Amino acid sequence: MATVTLLFKGQTGSHSADSKREYTAVYMVKADAKTDGPQEIISNASLPAFGSTYSFSGDSDSQATLKSLAPRRKGGLLWEVSAKWSTSEPGAGTGENGGTISSPSEERPEVRITSQQVNEPVEKATLKTDLIRAIYFEDDEIMPCNSAGVPFIPGLERLGAHQLIRITRNETNYPALALGYQDAINSDDFTITSRGLNMSIDERQARMMNIGGSAKRKFDEDYWEMTYEILVNFDGWNQQVADRGVHACAGPGCSDGHGGIVSIGDVQDGQPRVRAILDAEGMPISTPVFLNGKGEPKEPEDDIFWIEYQVYGEAEFSELGL
Repeated sequence: MATVTLLFKGQTGSHSADSKREYTAVYMVKADAKTDGPQEIISNASLPAFGSTYSFSGDSDSQATLKSLAPRRKGGLLWEVSAKWSTSEPGAGTGENGGTISSPSEERPEVRITSQQVNEPVEKATLKTDLIRAIYFEDDEIMPCNSAGVPFIPGLERLGAHQLIRITRNETNYPALALGYQDAINSDDFTITSRGLNMSIDERQARMMNIGGSAKRKFDEDYWEMTYEILVNFDGWNQQVADRGVHACAGPGCSDGHGGIVSIGDVQDGQPRVRAILDAEGMPISTPVFLNGKGEPKEPEDDIFWIEYQVYGEAEFSELGL
């Protein structure tokens, strides 16, 4: 087996302003045969291995890894091998443990959390005023309405703030499932753990605002730099709407608005199964009133009936491994 000896000559080092550090050391290798070539020389197990950290005599740097081995024949069986270590190239990034990397997939994800403010309609609010002759009382959770119990037109709005989480990471291929997540909400509970973040999000609280990427190349590897933008609404993304309108149900079994019940024979083919709600003078109302969840005006003492709608598609966010 070829012998390897440290040569205390040709050793160099550098430290640049961008914190990049480089080291060079020289080894003497005595080959087994004159026919041994460069590939045989650098494969010697006594030489430092690619990816190993710099350590030469009493000098060391745990952040600098071996980048190259350059053998040169001195004559006969003797070779000199110049070994070069360096820290990350500028812009190369670091791995999860803070060390240098050799592949784009080893780079740590970038995580940014900000707030995004949006104007939202107020469908449900807590009443904080006792109103004379009101059918609702302080601390009731209702749709904002006047003292007669009629919803305001236009309705109230609020400036809501939600957490926007942006995660950028490198992936070998563009994920085939990406299109199914655009503008979707999470159908499952999941946890974001990138870069030490530990945020648990319940179902239907996260909405994928944007998912996309750029094709890049680094370390002689092609990869995709993917970005995921998730808007978190801890009240949930389903919409709850107070049942209200200016029309009532007019199908079989519904009230006819005059104290009777609509029968099957009362409904003609092609006839709309709704009727205008009339005021005390028998005129159609123009301002919506609350309904009871069965298509009829609710009684004053009854609670508001809320209808829930899912307005976004769903996807399993846990599959993304964020």
